[in-house]
Amino acid sequence: MGGSWAGRLGTGGFRGELRWTSAQEVFEPTMPAPVEITYLTGSLSGDYTFTSSLYLHVEVLYNGDGVSENAGLRWPTAISRLQLSPSRWSLYGEVAGDLSPLLRGSFYGIVNPTDGSFILVPSIAWSVSTNWDLLAIGLIPAGGALTEYGVFGSGGFLSLKWSF
Repeated sequence: MGGSWAGRLGTGGFRGELRWTSAQEVFEPTMPAPVEITYLTGSLSGDYTFTSSLYLHVEVLYNGDGVSENAGLRWPTAISRLQLSPSRWSLYGEVAGDLSPLLRGSFYGIVNPTDGSFILVPSIAWSVSTNWDLLAIGLIPAGGALTEYGVFGSGGFLSLKWSF
């Protein structure tokens, strides 16, 4: 059961979501028998776009089923339960804006405040021509061996899109 809302605070956006999950017969990969789980998740976020196209976004996520230690070991369970994160708390921040009429840059990060791990994701999008767009994205994780983001490696991706 859940609910969400979206609105404005002044001229900025304000959103939230709550979800209560109570499920039986959910199989934990590390347990030999099914278990029963009940937990609450919620998020609050705010964003604002300036007239210059500068966009700011902050969000906090609470996962009542999440863990405070060794979150890196809990990714399989979080994925099987369709959770955004294996940790109890996550903090998100984003800055984006047009660098020119054809170039847009973005930089966001997600932090696990309990174990101090984080991931930074810079990106740049270029409108090459009328129907062609090029996107470059980097993934830069940091943290200890068993932390939420310490289990990931760095990476980069390129995407070329043709619209017709």
